[in-house]
Amino acid sequence: MKKNIPLILYFSLATFTYADNWPHWRGPNHDGVSAEKGLPGEWSEEKNIA
Repeated sequence: MKKNIPLILYFSLATFTYADNWPHWRGPNHDGVSAEKGLPGEWSEEKNIA
């Protein structure tokens, strides 16, 4: 029975790590292109700073 405890814990805790709808690397098409419009193309210390 003691040998089965780590196995039981592994499978019971593995169900909590399931995640859905994670964003893909570099966007939904994996190309690094954004569909957003009107984004700034350059930044400086005075311009386009939030």
